[in-house]
Amino acid sequence: WIARQWRYVDLSEWTLRVIPALAGLALVMVSFAIGRLAAALFTVVSPILVYYSRYYIPEMLLVLFSAGLILCLVEYQKSPGFRWALAGGACAGLMFATKETAVLVFVASAAACIAARYRFRPTDLGILAIVAVLTAAALLRSNSGEAVQSLAIYAGRASSGGRQAHPWFYYVDALTPAGDAFWLLAGVAAFAVLARRQRIAVFLGTHAAVLTLLYSASAYKTPWCASGMTHAWI
Repeated sequence: WIARQWRYVDLSEWTLRVIPALAGLALVMVSFAIGRLAAALFTVVSPILVYYSRYYIPEMLLVLFSAGLILCLVEYQKSPGFRWALAGGACAGLMFATKETAVLVFVASAAACIAARYRFRPTDLGILAIVAVLTAAALLRSNSGEAVQSLAIYAGRASSGGRQAHPWFYYVDALTPAGDAFWLLAGVAAFAVLARRQRIAVFLGTHAAVLTLLYSASAYKTPWCASGMTHAWI
């Protein structure tokens, strides 16, 4: 839209590569906001996050907006109010408009909030939900039917696998040669050590674990889907 490239044939390689690249850079900044220097540094050196930050698929946008939602949920617990609910709703709406697997992130985030005993004012939850729906509707105003259809298609793929059917351990196996399995193991270790003392560790650990289980339970698996769970563990 910014480049005024309205048709597929108008797209250039620069446009296709700059979008995930900018999303990857923004993810580093959001990571710093969540986990300070360590989180930003680990995001920078993660092979899968670096690789898909130059690859034109929706994944890096989904990971970025998911990280934004996580940041909003965490910051809301520090200072409950309208602004974090508003920002969280915008992130949720952007996630849904980006990719149908956003639903899995929503489930993981809800489970994490319950596990960490996060509390929300009903009015703020309402604001978050309304903003999420309005944001998604604005971006999908001419394709709302396709958004619903994509959910149905993915649900069918998740149960059958189709051409992308893989065993439950596919993601761990795929990440190990690149070194990204380290983040999963380090995340599990950090969760075990810190969960008793810090609610944010319970929240982040539960979110990462549930998201990993959901993706692993799905028969349909693609390598880029591991980006979200890897960043969650980071």
